[in-house]
Amino acid sequence: MQAKSPATRSGGGRPEPAARDAVPFFNALLAAHGRAGSAAGGSTPRFYRVAGHVLCLRFAGEALAAPMGAALAHLACDPVPHPGMTVHLWDCGSTGQAPPRPPWSPEELRQAGVIRGFSNARFHTVFQVGTGLFTMLDRTRGLAVGWVRDTRSLPLPERAAPLRHLLNAWLVDHGLVFAHAGVVGRSDAGVLLVGAGGAGKSSTALACLGSPLLFAGDDYCLLDVTGNARAHSLYNTAKTHWDDLSRLPFLAPMVENGDRPDDEKAVYFLHRHASAHLIADVPLRAALVVRVSGQPDTTLAPAERLSVLEALAPGTVLLAPQWGARALTGLARLIQDLPAYELRAGTDPQQIPLTILDLLDQR
Repeated sequence: MQAKSPATRSGGGRPEPAARDAVPFFNALLAAHGRAGSAAGGSTPRFYRVAGHVLCLRFAGEALAAPMGAALAHLACDPVPHPGMTVHLWDCGSTGQAPPRPPWSPEELRQAGVIRGFSNARFHTVFQVGTGLFTMLDRTRGLAVGWVRDTRSLPLPERAAPLRHLLNAWLVDHGLVFAHAGVVGRSDAGVLLVGAGGAGKSSTALACLGSPLLFAGDDYCLLDVTGNARAHSLYNTAKTHWDDLSRLPFLAPMVENGDRPDDEKAVYFLHRHASAHLIADVPLRAALVVRVSGQPDTTLAPAERLSVLEALAPGTVLLAPQWGARALTGLARLIQDLPAYELRAGTDPQQIPLTILDLLDQR
């Protein structure tokens, strides 16, 4: 008897879904989106220029367009006939259109929501159990399709950073790495802000609003790892701990979730309140490992480049474990060319942008 190839058998001996099953399922999803659009009165296309590549989100009806598109609004662009990727999206609640029955078992769900057997060189399929968001990308056609149970079930953190897994899968093929980092700068130079959760990246980036430094990202940004040390904005949102409002009181009118739910940070959609202070991309001149000093003054000290990579690696790998090695190789190459400093952020927020500006003026 001929042995099964490793590609058709899982680690526990369970047969993998055949790769050919992905094509009819993807087409069934597209057909379901078409029915959802008809039920909702047509489709609503939105175009965005992300790191130089045009993304089209084609919503079935209007219900999902605002909550899913708000974080990308600062990157909105004119329609183009052939976008780099088109994503067909619908919500089951407003359209009444259920998704087709999935051809896999619950055991096929893997780390980061990846569906084993339907994620390979051509397809990338993810179901985020916590948010109820499903997406499937066909790289060969530059098409993706996705659905969510209901707009009301889409949590605020997902609306603040929508389609992370899908955009990562698309953009990694263009030499762009999703990074858990912040970016501020001018049109001629900027800095990458890194650090573990709670290190103060968000409050540091937001302290720069109103200064000559512009905001390109808080939790996530895109880094060009092809030899061009440049960071690209992805989402116009930011998040802080609630007690940061006492140090940055100008943020209070911008809070999106003023009911202060216990399990959420304060969230800001900056294009609604500070659009003039946003920037789409900046050339990087340094990487700053952020630490909250507890002292009044903000200071800089030289840092090891390895500390920058150590700060970036966990979030990057967690978001896309299947591309972790590839992403880390690119990040290491990028960081090798960037001076590294420790930014010891003080309690006087006005000193933070002044310290960064002084660094940029010296370089």
